[in-house]
Amino acid sequence: MLAAGGSVATTRGSTPETGAGDPRELVERTTDALLAAFDRQRDAVRADPTHAYGIVARILSPHVDYERITRLILGRHWRRASPQQRRRFAQEFRALQIRTYAAAVLDYTDVGIRYLPTRQAAREDEARVRTQILRQQGRPVAVDYRLHREEGRWKVYDVLVEGVSLLVSFRASMAPRIEQVGIDGVIHQLSVKNRGAAGEGSR
Repeated sequence: MLAAGGSVATTRGSTPETGAGDPRELVERTTDALLAAFDRQRDAVRADPTHAYGIVARILSPHVDYERITRLILGRHWRRASPQQRRRFAQEFRALQIRTYAAAVLDYTDVGIRYLPTRQAAREDEARVRTQILRQQGRPVAVDYRLHREEGRWKVYDVLVEGVSLLVSFRASMAPRIEQVGIDGVIHQLSVKNRGAAGEGSR
């Protein structure tokens, strides 16, 4: 899930159809389904890495709240952006993250995962699923998933790796770029990066 969850090798392969129910179960089942799909289609992915993007989009993306992520990353710039700018930024950021997740799954497969008790936040619509990535060498890596429930469905909107929020990191790196080139400039940069990644994968 998000940047690190795809790096976990598990055994079950059923695809979670909805985000209702227990947030930990959603994280676990989605991770299982993602890794199982990559195992089944590994030859196709090796032949064409862009094939991995479709797997991630189909299994993982429905359980990630990209709109909330981009809204929190843009902060005050979200309020100033036009509806078209918001939509274009969200689309390009989603495409970038799908490529990032796919690369994580391809690079890290021979590890395990330990699920720790879920921390329910003060609000009933917030939860934090805690895990540890178990590596063959070195100490476990703490990876926590922050989820929120909206209209009865849980969705991931942040990942913390060793306590460091990826959402906060993205926001810190994005703010000065927006100040320099504006939202349209950042959208263009993301678009160029996405096209370049797709072109490299097709070669």
